[in-house]
Amino acid sequence: TVFKDIAPGYYIRELTDEEKAVKVAKDTRALRDFEQSLVSNYQHYVGLLERYVQAAAGNDNAGTAALKVLSNGRVIGTTGMQSLGVTAMKCMGTLLLGLSHFNCSKQLVQAMVPRLDSKQCNGSLSVICLETLKEIFREQGATEVTVEAVRTINQIAKTRRDGRLGTAFIEVLTCFKSSALADAAAAAVTARKEEQQKRRDDRAKLSRKQKKNLKASAKLDKELLE
Repeated sequence: TVFKDIAPGYYIRELTDEEKAVKVAKDTRALRDFEQSLVSNYQHYVGLLERYVQAAAGNDNAGTAALKVLSNGRVIGTTGMQSLGVTAMKCMGTLLLGLSHFNCSKQLVQAMVPRLDSKQCNGSLSVICLETLKEIFREQGATEVTVEAVRTINQIAKTRRDGRLGTAFIEVLTCFKSSALADAAAAAVTARKEEQQKRRDDRAKLSRKQKKNLKASAKLDKELLE
């Protein structure tokens, strides 16, 4: 997809109110605007794909309405709707494989894992999710994405009366290396610490005037809340 070609090789975090209030160089402002616009449109696209899949499964009226808009108001038959749903799921798989480091990866995982044993769309959704997640587990090992997948599988197991999972779930987990789960958990903690440190470093690089503006802005916000 286009997003795979233009998305940067890093996660784009949301700017804080303090950061937005600070005056920055023209080039920096342009980059920030591009990044925030990219994330906003990417989130919208991923959400649209989810709705198409849900509509194909017959459990999202809003998604069904969106599909009708896509077809210029014409009624889409069951076969056509399922075909679009399968295509949307393939797009989600492509995004997760190609942009697992980027925004919305957690959202993609949470959308795909529960459909590992789905019988909808003649089982096509399940096959796509299975192959995608197996590849993710084999290639990436310990990452925040695989940790999220394992966490989601665990949550699904807890919601089932007997705690049993289908063979697709087990097949995915067997692609995980023996020590990868502990490594993945450690990687997630490290990533969070690095993000916190980056914010501290960014703040330390501000000039005295910028720090003063930030402090004044925070004080004003506090007064307004009171």
